[in-house]
Amino acid sequence: MSALRVWLRGHDPVREGPDAVGSYPSGASPYGCQDMAGNVHEWCEDWYDEDAYRRYATGDLTLPTDGDDKVLRGGSWTCGAPEFFRCADRYYCLLGARSGFHGGFRCVRDAAPPAQAEGGSSVGLAAAVTAYAAAQERPAERVSPAPEVNLNAVVWRTPEPPAEPQAGDVWVNPTDGMEMVYVAAGWFILGTRDEQIDAWLSDHPTDERSEFEDEQPQCRVNLPAYWMGRTEVTNAHYLRFVTATGHQTPEHWESGRPPAGLENFPVVYVSWEEARAYCEWAGLRLPTELEWEKAARGTDGRIFPWGNGWDRNRCRNFEAITGESYASPFQWLSDLHFWLRGHEAVREGPAAVGSYPSGASPYGCQDMAGNVWEWCQDWYDEEAYRRYARGDLTLPSSAIERAIRGGSWLNGRPTRFRCAYRRSSHPDYRYFSDGFRCVRGLP
Repeated sequence: MSALRVWLRGHDPVREGPDAVGSYPSGASPYGCQDMAGNVHEWCEDWYDEDAYRRYATGDLTLPTDGDDKVLRGGSWTCGAPEFFRCADRYYCLLGARSGFHGGFRCVRDAAPPAQAEGGSSVGLAAAVTAYAAAQERPAERVSPAPEVNLNAVVWRTPEPPAEPQAGDVWVNPTDGMEMVYVAAGWFILGTRDEQIDAWLSDHPTDERSEFEDEQPQCRVNLPAYWMGRTEVTNAHYLRFVTATGHQTPEHWESGRPPAGLENFPVVYVSWEEARAYCEWAGLRLPTELEWEKAARGTDGRIFPWGNGWDRNRCRNFEAITGESYASPFQWLSDLHFWLRGHEAVREGPAAVGSYPSGASPYGCQDMAGNVWEWCQDWYDEEAYRRYARGDLTLPSSAIERAIRGGSWLNGRPTRFRCAYRRSSHPDYRYFSDGFRCVRGLP
């Protein structure tokens, strides 16, 4: 305390004490809240009651009804002992007093009105959200901070991936420089259930139920851990491959190099075999449809990588390019053909990878909706999800076409950007809207 007094004599505490909010991102809470340790003490609603936690432990969560002091939490820049920054540390100050140059506050808002179970007992927040949404006659949007999120994730720049990675860790593949995000082992929700299809068709009456048949039934699948490319393979990545192997360049490249300014755009005009060859050179492989879908939607079964509602501003798509909304697929196709006559598709269609960070998946994978279609390892089998639902995760052994996922910039129909949407293409096919990303399994 004496050191603090000496410091205060020669400094401006409001200017030189606290810091701009969010200045310590590595200290964020699991929910992404910044500065919950340090900076300034924060007022809470409660009267301070030193016995409150004992009462809470019995199941009685009634707040104290009176007292002399209100609760302060979080510690402040004036504190010099680590104990004050513990999440459980409790502090207090007289109501009506200003807590000085080291006290502030933050706000909260209930996610839904309080809900009661039968008999008047409180129900959980998740149930409250669902009940409230039902009362409002709209589907519950319960996309909370996903369990995959780890704000203390590490970026590993090592010859091989770490032996014991944590959720959210990133490993930079030394061969091609691709950032690979860690997807932990465990269950996820695959496919689409009937109620989701009914709701979708109600909102999008020009779509057809047949488009959903190959992604049913919805089921839970348990996958081992793996590393997934954070972005699609770019022209710059592919140039490394071409330089190292002498492989043929994509048809739109100029003098053996990507067009100027498109280095960070996804590479296109690559066949399935060329994508596989790149992955083999990089010590990686193409993802299976199961791996791709889990990396796109996380474990909570969300419809899009960012949540359950379509938002054309979260991915590269034709609606965002033109500013139009297409109720009819015929209107979209007509506008697309007209647009292609007056624009350079490889330059004006896709965007640089990672241009839509708000559309990232729960694991941090970018552009898993839109930008370019992505080749998968699997032969396309429209019956595959039915077999997976029975517990048989064997990949299709042969077919005519390979699976591609994710939608692309030229699509103007939201259904194409759903995480569960499946499509196929001939493995020899090259197009300006098709690319790929890579995956690496664990030993």
